[in-house]
Amino acid sequence: MEKFKKSKLTVIEILTIGHKSLETVNLHSIEDTPWYFLQKLMSLNVNARKTYIELSELDLYMDFTNPLLESEDQDQSRGFHPLDILCILLHCSDNFLQQEIVTKLSMCQFAVPLLLPACDSSECTFLLWALRDIVKKWRPHSLEDKNGFKEDNVVNIPMSVFAFVRLENRTLSKADILNQILMPPHQPHNFFIHRDMEGGHFPKKLSNGLVEMSWYFPAGQKNSDIFPEPITVMNLHGKITSYWREFSFLTQISSAVFIFADSINEKEYVQLSNLRDANTKYFFVSQNLECMQKDKNNTILVRNLQKIMTEFIVQPTKLVTLEHMAETACELGIRIDEQSEECKEAKQQALKITRRIWDVSGYKKETMKLQGDLCKELVRTTTEMCRMRKQGDENSQDYREKLENKRRDLIRQQYNHTPSPGIYAFIESVSHPNHLERAYFLKWMKFFLDSISRANVSRLQAQYKTKDSSATMGMKQLDLIMSESSLGVENFIRELGQFYDAECYLLQNNEIKNKEQKFTKLPGIAAKLLLDGLPLELIDGDASSIPLEWITNVLSELDKRTGGQCRIRVITVLGVQSTGNSTLLNTMFGLQFPVASGRCTKGAFMTLIKVEENFQEELGCSFILVLDTEGLRAPEMSSLDGSNQHDNELATLVVGLSDITIINLFMENASEMKDILQIVVHAFLRMDTIGKKPKYYFLHQNVANVDADAKCLGDRRKLIDDLDEMTRIAAKSEKKNGIKSFSDVFDADHEKQSWFIPGLWHGVPPMSSVGTGYSEKVYEFKKHLLHALKTSSTKAQRLSKFSEWIRSLWEAVQYETFIFNFRNILVADAYDQLYVKYNELKWNFSKAMFEWMQKTENIIRNQPNSQDVPNSDLTNEMHSMLQREENNMRKSLEWYFESGSENVNLIERYREEFLRSINSLRKQIEDDIRQRLNEVFTIQRGKVAIEKNQKGFMEVIERIATGKSQALRNNNKMLDLDKEFEKIWKETFMEMKLISPNKHNIGHEMLDQLRMDMNHCIGAVKKRLNDIKDLTDFESKCFIAQPHHFDATWYNVASNTIPTRNLDDRRIQMNKYVNALQTKYKRYVTAKINKKEDYHNTYCQELLNMINKELQGSSAEKLHISAHFELDLKLHILGRAAPMFQKMHEDFIQENDPRLSLEKLKPEYLATFRNIFLENDQCKKRAEVFCHSCLKPAIVEFIYKNLGREIVDNVLHSKYSREYSSRMFFQFNLLKNLLEEKDFSQYMIYINDYDVFVKHKLQAHIEEKYGKPGGLKKLHEKIIQKITYVINSALNEEKVQNSPNVSSFLERFCGLLQKELVLPRNAMNVILFQNKDKAQQFSEYIQSSFSKLVDEILKEMNSLEIGYVLSMVTLKPQDQLFKRVFGCGKLCPFCNVPCEAGGLGHTEHFASVHRPQGLAGYKDLSTNILCNSICSTDVVGNGSFRNSKTNWIPEPYKNYHKFYPEWVIQSDPGIHASDYWKFILKEFNDQLAEEYSALPAQIPPSWRRIKEEQAMKSLRDAFNL
Repeated sequence: MEKFKKSKLTVIEILTIGHKSLETVNLHSIEDTPWYFLQKLMSLNVNARKTYIELSELDLYMDFTNPLLESEDQDQSRGFHPLDILCILLHCSDNFLQQEIVTKLSMCQFAVPLLLPACDSSECTFLLWALRDIVKKWRPHSLEDKNGFKEDNVVNIPMSVFAFVRLENRTLSKADILNQILMPPHQPHNFFIHRDMEGGHFPKKLSNGLVEMSWYFPAGQKNSDIFPEPITVMNLHGKITSYWREFSFLTQISSAVFIFADSINEKEYVQLSNLRDANTKYFFVSQNLECMQKDKNNTILVRNLQKIMTEFIVQPTKLVTLEHMAETACELGIRIDEQSEECKEAKQQALKITRRIWDVSGYKKETMKLQGDLCKELVRTTTEMCRMRKQGDENSQDYREKLENKRRDLIRQQYNHTPSPGIYAFIESVSHPNHLERAYFLKWMKFFLDSISRANVSRLQAQYKTKDSSATMGMKQLDLIMSESSLGVENFIRELGQFYDAECYLLQNNEIKNKEQKFTKLPGIAAKLLLDGLPLELIDGDASSIPLEWITNVLSELDKRTGGQCRIRVITVLGVQSTGNSTLLNTMFGLQFPVASGRCTKGAFMTLIKVEENFQEELGCSFILVLDTEGLRAPEMSSLDGSNQHDNELATLVVGLSDITIINLFMENASEMKDILQIVVHAFLRMDTIGKKPKYYFLHQNVANVDADAKCLGDRRKLIDDLDEMTRIAAKSEKKNGIKSFSDVFDADHEKQSWFIPGLWHGVPPMSSVGTGYSEKVYEFKKHLLHALKTSSTKAQRLSKFSEWIRSLWEAVQYETFIFNFRNILVADAYDQLYVKYNELKWNFSKAMFEWMQKTENIIRNQPNSQDVPNSDLTNEMHSMLQREENNMRKSLEWYFESGSENVNLIERYREEFLRSINSLRKQIEDDIRQRLNEVFTIQRGKVAIEKNQKGFMEVIERIATGKSQALRNNNKMLDLDKEFEKIWKETFMEMKLISPNKHNIGHEMLDQLRMDMNHCIGAVKKRLNDIKDLTDFESKCFIAQPHHFDATWYNVASNTIPTRNLDDRRIQMNKYVNALQTKYKRYVTAKINKKEDYHNTYCQELLNMINKELQGSSAEKLHISAHFELDLKLHILGRAAPMFQKMHEDFIQENDPRLSLEKLKPEYLATFRNIFLENDQCKKRAEVFCHSCLKPAIVEFIYKNLGREIVDNVLHSKYSREYSSRMFFQFNLLKNLLEEKDFSQYMIYINDYDVFVKHKLQAHIEEKYGKPGGLKKLHEKIIQKITYVINSALNEEKVQNSPNVSSFLERFCGLLQKELVLPRNAMNVILFQNKDKAQQFSEYIQSSFSKLVDEILKEMNSLEIGYVLSMVTLKPQDQLFKRVFGCGKLCPFCNVPCEAGGLGHTEHFASVHRPQGLAGYKDLSTNILCNSICSTDVVGNGSFRNSKTNWIPEPYKNYHKFYPEWVIQSDPGIHASDYWKFILKEFNDQLAEEYSALPAQIPPSWRRIKEEQAMKSLRDAFNL
């Protein structure tokens, strides 16, 4: 707690939700005790004062075996006195947290501090401010109305005070005696901490001089009450001679002082003799008296003390309030905690507003005119505009216009009112820049207004009791006045909201100008108050309405202040009034919703609870918004008109806004709760209609028995039956068919969603404390709620979306309709979010399998024998991994649909399509991995043979060199070591029989594969294929479309039907098509070559598979290709690929030829030989060679293998994440940029070669983002940091360090790295050549060289051109991003717009906006004029089309589905839906005609008037942006 000495703890910090909110603080160390105390206290747990550290098992064992070692010092190390902990917390807390702590202490019926001693001086502080929030309710015996009660703030209640102090020596425990005085024997409670309590035996180190106080409040039961009137008892800790000022203070305020002492010395006698206050009586309490010695349980003593105190109460001599005590304290030089300038100034500002308030109802009518009858009339008028129930025979439009005029007049009246001086003063105070003064002001306002409201309600209740129940009108009037007699800060803020709403309305209707606005700053002020923790009224509790402009603008301001990325989750409690709804929220989250009878919640309030930054990602939100609603079936509302409708609307609204709804049932027997359940069922049913499915919990309160679950089984069953019955009734009234039970609306699990909470109070109020069972169960429930939010797959709402949802939901409530038209906006947004989720899961699946493939490939390549890793084992592991990842993806996608994510119900029909896509994805990944594994195994077998040759060579040369080196040393002649080594080298080659790899004719092998692929062909095509001798003959030939490339049947019909120019166009299109494919497949071949591996026959097969797939697509279908075209296309592509693959194969052979490979290593062998002969220490040199020749290439390869994945992740987590996660947003950006650039050639590529266009854009984006100097630096560092950690861990592994020699060291070291790195064995063979170095020294040299190597690699990698890097990475980031945003590639058969459906398994293609067909080159066959028709318009019109599908016979567009059943073309949602493409056709009409060899399209006059701004607006509307 040291850091909080100056920087004090605040309430917001304590209430913030974090990881600790899901954990219970356990007492493992002294440092845990303050946090344990605070956590328990904030949840009202009476076990908070436990400060004794539990012994560990080791400590217990030691104590048992060495009992004599247990000492007092050891015991003291196991805890602090609880009061010391309290003092520490209070000193480390600001005034507002002190107030919160003291209030919670009071609720737990713990004694509260009055005089707080300073820890570092003799000063003390009177905690008046800390006590101001405590409100007590009691029934004194002197009250005439035996059913009445009193309620007030403890600082205002005049009471008799009794002080308990001690001298030096005393046997009795004051605290224990006090506890017995205040409670009867059958209901014991420890108000004060005494020495026999856990932790009470620890010596006080900080709390001596502390004055604690507690109260006794009677319940009005003369037989059981201990005292007839409320009293205060005070306990001074420490002897009075050491704390004389504190003692003097007590003597002046107390009716009686009880001094505990077993004896008194002369000095004490003299001091006590000087006490002269005649109104204070003194009593000594000692156990040395004979009568006391017989009183074993202090029963007699306690009874006598109670009698003495009762005498003072019956005939009071001194009644004081805490405020009067503060004056006395001030006279004695004791500091008061309300003496700060901010506190005093805020109090004066609050008094300026509240001192004139006496009659609340009258004050509100005079000074808050916007929220009285005027507001209620406005709400009634607005509601009637929506529902038009009183229309009668009047024309609808006339009636609606009349209501609108009335509404406008009412708003004008509101706006024309001038805010009262009190409102102006309130605005000034809440706008104060000093946060502290603002906070004090709001608290003072609360205290004063609560006090005024209590007095008003008390007076009205007295009148209510005297009213004749037969006077119905009088009772109704009184009910109305009582409902308006609460006054709080919310009323002042409500007035601000009404002014702001009125101003917004007039501004929107151009009745005032921007410069005339007076209230623009108000939403910002309210947002600031929300962030400060003040509840903000969402639903006007008096008018039952939402001021939409006010609320949405406050939330907008809040969004700005929280960075615009703020997400919230919403929790709501619904229940009957006075069943502890607010108390439940206060206990769970430490909030301050009003709970006293004079200030019951009205309407609905929202409070923000901050989530710790390090927990926000895990919980999925930045804030939890808690909605506290007024109780349903409130007695004061029962006699008012429309109270039932009010409850229904309230429940519907808050259920619709919530992520979690808690239904609070206050008794074991659920059958008595039918009223509230009926309301709740209607609300849930309406939410189901619009697709909102919040989580819900039934909270059964006041269930105390340990076997409550078992006893409530019957009640639970009854609850389910009631819910089912009411659901059927509600479904009928809501006109919902097919709903027979509550589970038809929600997947109900009543076992998990029913919680049983013990009663709130332990004992008899007002002296009851919060029950341990209640606080612990509520705390457990809170953890469950947070865990439910944490594990929920439903995304938290952004504040902007939440604001929109409030507006939509409120309009639905007003219109009483819950069948929304989400067609254009919410469906598209929900589908896009689903696609984003699918892409995320797809990437996770692909990434996990790529990582597995990478590690598996490394393991295979690291094996000295390719058979060391059985293929069957890898296949099984692959299937297991695929199955696991597929299940994870399927489960996540299912959970996404089941989780109630925003508007997900609207896209339920697409669930199966996306689930089918997972099957397709799994098959695709499996095929890729299987093919790659086969390649790796084949290539590795070749490498194993090469490495075997190299290893044999090393063994031979080492044997020869070792044998000759000793002989050479014995020769005293001067030797030419280079010549001697050359002899050894040649001798080794003579002894070894090195076998060079076989060279293959790749062209011949590919031709054989082509023949197998086209084995289905017959006739001329097969003969042509068999006559081909060599693919290289086609390397330089260009493809030129010929008539025989077209399907003969189609060509013959077309020749007789369509003009010749159209056939020429077809040949031009075919040439472009082939050229585009050639470019695409050349990229594939280049990527294979860049791997620098040997050619594998799967490469050709993969090329053929890609071509075959392409020929089945819509583009090839439109060309009407023949088998001759298929053959020529494959010859064209394979003919160019064969020489490239041949060179790849020959380069690999040259690189891996045993003789050539060994010749490359000759200088290293020579250097090693020279150093051995000269007996030079070459350990360091070998280590450096190992780093540069082995580690460096392996690390570089590791970087290239991981860099592509990191680039994709980096892009997806950058500011471009939305663009590359959402196809909708990606499309929007493409079209937006095209419009801004207005480049016709780019439009043509986009329209006619969409995939090429997208790939080019992705490539350009990556090169631009990462092509700058240092663009990849962070990613390089991230990857190297990862592998550096792995390498260092392997180097420091004990098994590696203890290697007997370098050979064993490298074997173990490489074994640990086999999944991450592939270390070149030929280079390692050189290092092992005659290596007799010590492994540990070798390791040290590696570590010393490694850091320099890392810097060197980073420098080299950062200097590379981005194009080269992208060509080298294993996983191409541009290809991965392309897969995310491209889709299936299918094009609309009429306008060529790409399909927007997500996933791989969709069966229907669709697009949001279609375009004029002339943009894709379609023209009228008879006139050659480009078409201006738009298919989404044609499908509902009378137009017709003809093509090969219709056998060139015209068919109505309405029947398009007959020919294109996989396409769904929906009619335009509006006349301006396609304005973007109309504008493009208009702008580029002449160029389009030239491009397509046609005549320009006929542009309608309305199209000519479309401006660029309108086109952009149309684009934004189309994509809901």
